[in-house]
Amino acid sequence: AMERVPGRTLREMVARLCQEGDATHLAMIADRWLETALAMETAGFVHGDLSPDNIMVRPDSTIAVIDLDTASWPGCRLDRDVPGSNSALRHPQGIPRDPVYRDRFPALMLCAALRILATRPGLLPAEPAVGLLFSNADVRRPSASPVFTRLDAADASLHLLLEVVQRAIRFMPEDLPALSEIASRLDSLG
Repeated sequence: AMERVPGRTLREMVARLCQEGDATHLAMIADRWLETALAMETAGFVHGDLSPDNIMVRPDSTIAVIDLDTASWPGCRLDRDVPGSNSALRHPQGIPRDPVYRDRFPALMLCAALRILATRPGLLPAEPAVGLLFSNADVRRPSASPVFTRLDAADASLHLLLEVVQRAIRFMPEDLPALSEIASRLDSLG
């Protein structure tokens, strides 16, 4: 049995913070998620089904992942069978064959959504998409996406992040660089 994690799901927390226009707390949650995702990557922990509903924000604002049915870690045999998903956090070209890569795209999309919402909390749709900000349609066809169109017209500081997201969509899932590499490149470019 899994212990109960106190707090709110990432989806619930983001909805509340966006409604309140609390960009500072959203930025802190974005930083905490990036720290958590990088720690998972470094440890070789693969959740396998990352979503805003499987991530808890504790009362002290630390992050916990829950629903570990598809999780694996070093020394734990990775199943080749990956559950199907309609999540916007699933790469549009499918689920990576090698389970080691399963979390790269969803972790990046969550980081991007949190960073964007920290800059523009009003962009959260009234009915948040499966991936917080991005829907399945947005991820499958960014050129036809109203979200990408609004973001292209937004603050210039988002352009680099949007370019990274759009490149990640075009990559094959197995070719997506590690989140640590992407984060390092974004930091070095300002």
